[in-house]
Amino acid sequence: MDPTSLVRGPDGSPMFIDRTGQAVWVFDPRTGKGSIAVKEGDGSGRVIVAEPRFLATGGVDLVMLDSQGTLWRWRTAGTGTLIELRKPDDPVLGDNVTILKTYLIDPNANLYYVYAADPTAQQIHRFQLAGDGIGFSDSDGYLVAQNEDVGLFRDIFVSTSLYTLDGDQVVRHYQGRVQDDFRLATPPDDADVHPGHDYRFLTAVDDRFYIYDAKWQRIVVFARETGLYIEQWQSAPKVPPLADLRGMYIDPSGRDRVPPDLYWITTTGLYRSPLDDDRGGKLTTVATPPPKRTPAPDKTKRPGRRGDRPGRQDGVDASPAPSPSPEP
Repeated sequence: MDPTSLVRGPDGSPMFIDRTGQAVWVFDPRTGKGSIAVKEGDGSGRVIVAEPRFLATGGVDLVMLDSQGTLWRWRTAGTGTLIELRKPDDPVLGDNVTILKTYLIDPNANLYYVYAADPTAQQIHRFQLAGDGIGFSDSDGYLVAQNEDVGLFRDIFVSTSLYTLDGDQVVRHYQGRVQDDFRLATPPDDADVHPGHDYRFLTAVDDRFYIYDAKWQRIVVFARETGLYIEQWQSAPKVPPLADLRGMYIDPSGRDRVPPDLYWITTTGLYRSPLDDDRGGKLTTVATPPPKRTPAPDKTKRPGRRGDRPGRQDGVDASPAPSPSPEP
């Protein structure tokens, strides 16, 4: 398995792309059973699905971009319904896109923006879903000034503002302009225990950012409004290490728990763990990899169903949650 683009699907189930099988998988976290939702060659009429590249969740829709630059909408009704989303011819999406994200602007009407990072154009293209649910308005370039290296962006998070992540720092944007009043604090152990960092993935729930640091195989938590350091998490000895992550997200359905569950995926499986020592949280294997197209002897040792809880290092308290006004 070669997983990528892990997201929380429209019904709350984890979904990701297996690039080996060129398919989108959906898993039931209660049973660990998975099934293919979309695969290369699906579709009908003039357009069929090319190799899946990116996933994002917009309201009740799973949005997928394939290697031909076509956007698709998949919904969980019945066995799943797949529809091509019409978009303007300009800009052309394809291999030029490195990140795909959505932002829900009207939950009742299920209207959302789609953001596509394009290093070739040094721009983040933004499309708004039309009222018919299958077409988009003309794209507008989100970034006002083209003085940022979009090729350095590793992840994007969109809420009241748009945040871009590179290997070192998070930059906040509002109405397409960089806001210089925001910067992530340096973790307090930077001078000795964990010098430096290599940030790869960014996600958030309420007032906290959760960032994956590949250098030290850890999750670093910051206050979303101020960038203050809060805490960090690493795997306990019997838990599979947070190494070679291909995607992660925080489950917002656990808002009554602070912090809620972390889901992450590697080539060895899909995992879930509450980041809370006090609750005695245990790691759970949600799913092991789906079989490859060409059968081969499997010499991989699978992780157990349960393991020790992750270890936390405490820091500064979080700031109040941002205002719920939409990102323009």
